[in-house]
Amino acid sequence: MLLCLKAFLVLQEVMGIPDGVGIGCQPLSAIMEEKLKTSYVSTGTISMRGGLKTRETVEDDEDVALSSSVEEFKNGNVQMMIGHAESWSTNTAASILDSLQEKGKILFNFVDEAHTPLKNHWEAFRPQMKREPSMLRGRAVRGSPTLAMSATLTEEEVGELQNC
Repeated sequence: MLLCLKAFLVLQEVMGIPDGVGIGCQPLSAIMEEKLKTSYVSTGTISMRGGLKTRETVEDDEDVALSSSVEEFKNGNVQMMIGHAESWSTNTAASILDSLQEKGKILFNFVDEAHTPLKNHWEAFRPQMKREPSMLRGRAVRGSPTLAMSATLTEEEVGELQNC
């Protein structure tokens, strides 16, 4: 994950978008919580209610919690935004993404546990882990890279993931 954060900082400079943001998808709250402690970039989470949260915002009856206010996310004050796949598909997250996309601020995205869209993985019980990372990639400015991470990919799965 350190590589992800460092790559993001380099991209801000290389792409000439110093106030750009990164967005990512991680399946586990414990991994996301660890990122809130980083000193490299300001990091925030969009998580499922009942899971990881440091400050709740109640916008309506959605099952989502934010580590910072909606406005801090929309304005890009949170440089690296990490969420569960299910959280990215909420109206709150869509509103944040719409705002950032309209401003041309999304310059990097990543997915942890990148093997999830592959055959015989999480599709049965976490289907949004297959769909949401692609949706996030579509929100980024043209030419933005995607970092796909996993500690368990086989050589065959790397090829399958490239085809995805």
